[in-house]
Amino acid sequence: MKVFDFTYKAGLRMNITYKNCRLACLFAFYTFAFLLTEITVNMRAAVLWSESSVLGVYAGGLVCTGSGYIVYTFVQRNITNEKYRKFALLMASIVATMGIGVLLFTSGTIAIPAGWLALFCMGFLAAAIYYYMSCALMNNNYTGRIIGISMFLAVVLQYAVMNFFKGEILILMVLSLSVAGICSLIWNPL
Repeated sequence: MKVFDFTYKAGLRMNITYKNCRLACLFAFYTFAFLLTEITVNMRAAVLWSESSVLGVYAGGLVCTGSGYIVYTFVQRNITNEKYRKFALLMASIVATMGIGVLLFTSGTIAIPAGWLALFCMGFLAAAIYYYMSCALMNNNYTGRIIGISMFLAVVLQYAVMNFFKGEILILMVLSLSVAGICSLIWNPL
């Protein structure tokens, strides 16, 4: 009995369904929003504090993102009312967007902590999205392809935004639209 069977069975075709497209968009929007938030925090740290501070700011951002994951599991376990869970996701989205706004438009000592707060909220959203995706993709034969297409779309989006959208207002608008897309896809389950 083989443990891993890598024989050619299904071919490269994938059933393009509304559900698969929606899941790919959800994961692409989140990955894009997270990557854009992370690079924005690191770029602002280089501008505000110096290039040598980026590694420390990045490490702090990782701690904040991980903390967001932990808080989501606490909320998921202790808040049973679906309305309150959705409200927590909405608040995390709003706070993430506000944190990036403060990061982009202030130059004082509050800028980087605001970015860390945005990364904390992105960690909260990430845990929600990973949970949602794992439930939605259970027993789906196309999980790898959906995730791969999502990652591709996210990287292409980030490349386009970082090269063609200049200015803080445009970055904030694009990030806000991505977070709004995440919320709409989570709030309207499949």
